[in-house]
Amino acid sequence: MGRHASGENNYRVAKGPFIAVLVVIVLVAAVFAWVNLRKSNDSSIDADRARCTKGDLTLVVTADPAAVGSAQKLVQDYGESHPVVRDFCVRPQITVAGSQEVVNALAEADAAEAGEGAPEGPAADDSAADEASAGIMTPGVWIPADISFVDQAKNSDKVKVNNPKTWLPPIASGVAFTTNRADQLNNATWEELAGLRVAAPGGSDAALSAVISARLGGGPDVARERADLGEVYTSNTLLTMLSQNVADFDGVAATQPMLQMAGEGLKLVSPADAPQLHAPVVTFGSGGKIDENTARAAEDFRNFAADHGADGEAAESTFGPEVAENFGVLSQIQTDSFALPPALEQPDAQQPATAVGSALLLADTSEGVDVGALSAALTGAIDAAPGGRYGLWTFAPEVNRLAELPAPDDEANNGADAVKGSLAELPAGGEAQFWPALIDAYQAARDTYSPDKPNRLVVLTSGRDASGADAAESVERIKELISPDRPVTIEVIVLPDGDSSIPELQEVANMTTGSLRIAADYGDGLASQLAVAIGTE
Repeated sequence: MGRHASGENNYRVAKGPFIAVLVVIVLVAAVFAWVNLRKSNDSSIDADRARCTKGDLTLVVTADPAAVGSAQKLVQDYGESHPVVRDFCVRPQITVAGSQEVVNALAEADAAEAGEGAPEGPAADDSAADEASAGIMTPGVWIPADISFVDQAKNSDKVKVNNPKTWLPPIASGVAFTTNRADQLNNATWEELAGLRVAAPGGSDAALSAVISARLGGGPDVARERADLGEVYTSNTLLTMLSQNVADFDGVAATQPMLQMAGEGLKLVSPADAPQLHAPVVTFGSGGKIDENTARAAEDFRNFAADHGADGEAAESTFGPEVAENFGVLSQIQTDSFALPPALEQPDAQQPATAVGSALLLADTSEGVDVGALSAALTGAIDAAPGGRYGLWTFAPEVNRLAELPAPDDEANNGADAVKGSLAELPAGGEAQFWPALIDAYQAARDTYSPDKPNRLVVLTSGRDASGADAAESVERIKELISPDRPVTIEVIVLPDGDSSIPELQEVANMTTGSLRIAADYGDGLASQLAVAIGTE
């Protein structure tokens, strides 16, 4: 029988092929968009580099421990703005040093006279402060805890100290406690807090501790007793002890930015009349220790800071006579930023925390890193500690597991020869895939944990990451991998001209009881940091 017209078209488009065509179109569009975005990003990077016809200029920003948390975010934001000054790409680096230590370093051997002309400011006239400041370089930008230190620094004929035009926002201070204890002390007065065991360390932390001890009362003798509660440890270590419930004291003198860097589990108790620190952003005129390019870059940073929240001028110094008296005692105490209390050492290790142990080396070989010098430094560090157990990974342009850690029970092989062989032919160039590599390397170090020695993941990084991974999410992933039964310490070394201002770098070090260190150069600077991170025999 013949077919009859129905009045409708007698054809259809099959859904399967149609959807397939749409998928292809979408994929092609996505690839096209990605390629163009990548080209756009590359073009942006190339444009930045094209403006830097004279290369890179490292700008060292040195902050007091009480202010470093506030300064760190500012330094990071400045670096991400890709600043160019006088045809140099400015690479900011943040370092930490006590305010008086910087004064002494600026004056070189004249620290004994630094307090003259500032009767209400802190003064340090003993050799201990000189010794503490011996290794501190002259910064391009200085952020002390109080304006009185600037007045002292002006007495030096070694540098020209500019009058501060910009201050960080006021920094809240008080006493840090564990969260539960802080909630109980929420309405406590200074008199009530004075009845507790509050550690207020000296040395590089002396400025803040002098202020807090003045509010707690008791004079310089009691201020010294509070410092002795902290033994030789810095505020960073004491806060870690407090957060991990291994402290024999109740609280630690601290600021809110310090707690933000210390991680979770702590809270600041600040009575109603708690002092605020007013930290100036100090630059220097060219001449002497400061060259013209550094001075110009410092002014550029100061202007950036003024446009990004750091613009509140302090009416007067926080350091009155009582604070200065406390400071005179506390500044003479020497603390050790590398010291680790027994309670935070590897539980199964019989060696001290600096003993050589198991070290998985995770090295940045991306563009801009001096791979030859890095290889030489790592080879020298292994030769200096032949009793260690070693592995080597790199993470540019991809994650390369060059030499895995030997099995814990393989006594005949410590991995040193394999690592040194790989170091002789390190891959170079490409973009860093940092965060994915760090997560995988930490898991590998944990899975091959050796119970009879300290276990470390030694990270050498420029701070750069092109993986696209979210840094905060990566930190949380590492936190999930931490095992009390297989503790692995992350020791971070920021390579010369690298970016040390990334807060997540400090966070991964802190939460594994490790440290973040900065190598001043690829020679002795890197060698000394590796010796501490890997351990010695």
